[in-house]
Amino acid sequence: MSKKNKSRKKNQNKNRIQQKNNEGLAGVIIAILFTAVNILIVHGIRYERDMSQYYWTSATGSFIDFFSYGKMIFITLLAACALVILIVMTLSKTLTEKRKSIYIPVGIYAACIILSFLLSDVKSIAGAGYNEQFEGTLVLLSYLIMFVFIINSITKENQIKAILISTAAASLILGILGISQATGHDFFQSALGKRLITPSDMWDNLETLVFNFKNNEIYQTVFNINYVSFYLAMLIPICGVILIYSVNHLKKTKKEIMLAAATAALFALMLFNFAGSRSLGGAAGLAAAFISALILFNKRLIKWWKSVLSLLVITIVMLASTSSMWAPEISGYIKNTLSVYAESPKESETSENNGKEQNNNNEKQTSQEKQEADNQTVNEPEKTAEKIPYIDYIKTDGYDVHFSINGEELIFTAVFSEKNTLTDIAVTDKNKNNLQTEETAESGKYAITDERFKDCITFRLVADNEENLYIDIETAGQKWPFMILSDGIKYRNGFGKLVDLEKIESIGFKNNPAFGSGRGYIWSRSLAMIKDNILIGDGANTYCVKFPHKDYAGKYNSEVFRNNIDIVVDKPHNMYIGMFQGTGGISMASFLALIIVYIYTCIKALKGKEYSAWLEYASAGILLGIIGFLTAGIFNDSNVSVMPMFYGLLATGIAANKILEKQNSKAADKKQ
Repeated sequence: MSKKNKSRKKNQNKNRIQQKNNEGLAGVIIAILFTAVNILIVHGIRYERDMSQYYWTSATGSFIDFFSYGKMIFITLLAACALVILIVMTLSKTLTEKRKSIYIPVGIYAACIILSFLLSDVKSIAGAGYNEQFEGTLVLLSYLIMFVFIINSITKENQIKAILISTAAASLILGILGISQATGHDFFQSALGKRLITPSDMWDNLETLVFNFKNNEIYQTVFNINYVSFYLAMLIPICGVILIYSVNHLKKTKKEIMLAAATAALFALMLFNFAGSRSLGGAAGLAAAFISALILFNKRLIKWWKSVLSLLVITIVMLASTSSMWAPEISGYIKNTLSVYAESPKESETSENNGKEQNNNNEKQTSQEKQEADNQTVNEPEKTAEKIPYIDYIKTDGYDVHFSINGEELIFTAVFSEKNTLTDIAVTDKNKNNLQTEETAESGKYAITDERFKDCITFRLVADNEENLYIDIETAGQKWPFMILSDGIKYRNGFGKLVDLEKIESIGFKNNPAFGSGRGYIWSRSLAMIKDNILIGDGANTYCVKFPHKDYAGKYNSEVFRNNIDIVVDKPHNMYIGMFQGTGGISMASFLALIIVYIYTCIKALKGKEYSAWLEYASAGILLGIIGFLTAGIFNDSNVSVMPMFYGLLATGIAANKILEKQNSKAADKKQ
């Protein structure tokens, strides 16, 4: 063979090798952008949305979003690219994942998302998602497209390594950012940080950009401190298992030692940020992952005692050194969670608000929320020594206001003359018996002499600057203004909006609405909301517009919300309730079926493995991370910051299992 032919053949071999190495490169890049890069996006984007139709907000139609809108756009663009590639793969019959067990739940879930949108009465929100969340129909479908794309694009171990290394790199950046926030030097509040995350037309007013997170809370790039622990409940188990692998297979070479040290440092950094997020939901996720690890690895943990001990030492040191960050918050959560009112609602007495609402509206005060807070002065309670009554419900009916206090109904009625002039405010009980009243020390304010209502409620007739008449009712410092109109009486809320009140249905948590920092109250109303969503939901991300915000009595009864009964409950603080309400019970069942399929593939792939290879540890780590995330999802909401990472790692885990199954099949063939 001539030198020329030899050179040509050599070049052809190089090209084949290069082509083989580049095979699937586009798929890996898209998977990395979705799984690891999306969470890093923070940039101010202006948008318009008419909010004038909603009684529970005073927001205008102009907004700017930093943490979610940009991620929503990025996710949908990636999904569009992935969809084109999937169509090409389908036409060319090159899809690698053939199992119907994967596609059936995904298809049903997608159908439920689309049907819920088509039948929704708030399509503008169901399509793009609610303010500051933007997890509407387009985004949910994008998650599923990306999931299918990744399981069909990732076919090699080095691709799985690339995704996990990229996710680790993203976590490193987020962790360093978290340190800056925990130490009171938030990068996003620096001059450079503000310029990076704001459009250039805002640079002249950068001093007005303030994120009001208290006590140096760590929010990273995910907007809500709860979401930090949410995704870390997934990444910490993965990093922990990879650390075990690094120590177990340490060959004492410089490269191996540095790799193990880097993994240990990243694990410690994750724990620091986890502690700074102060979330009991994330702690529940880690606890579930830990228990699952005991079951999965079993006696191997004894064999791996050196690596397990290293893991425990890092964990104990980090939790002990950060105890001042998480201990007070967690102990407060536990106190609220375990406290069940010993007395009946009728006998419950005044208690201080020892809960802390984790709603986004309290964690970052945007210009919208500042405006809303300024308008809540009408209903703000005053400090008082009065007994706090339990208000069963408040209902307006024509010219009647029904107050059910401690199980006894009280009715205030506006009485008019034949000339339609207000002549009196009649006070009766549920049996229409007239109740005696007496003037208090404060002129014009009356109390009720009946023992059932004495010392817990007063009222007076007042007029505003525009000569509108109100029955101003007060319970333990909380003012309840009811405007008397030509067609009846309406309640005037803290935003100046007039509302008809009614009994609000609830399920559970009556004696413990403070459970989980107010989740007891939120879940009790949410469970009542979703009873009609067993088949199809109200539309993706429509929870806020469907929540009964007029349940002012329920908020008043809760320790957590008593001092702000106009607070907007914009999410259920439970991923599964949000899924059920938005896209229906069938969609949630499909999602859980997908998880069951994944867990089955894990068990099948890892069965009989000796954990001698990196991929086996990676598969096990992803499984534990997914379990941690799903458990933390009981206390946290699906969102555009963390769900791409979840779906990306879930798909990566399935791809890893598929590779392991092939290895198992080849090993079985060799034995035969």
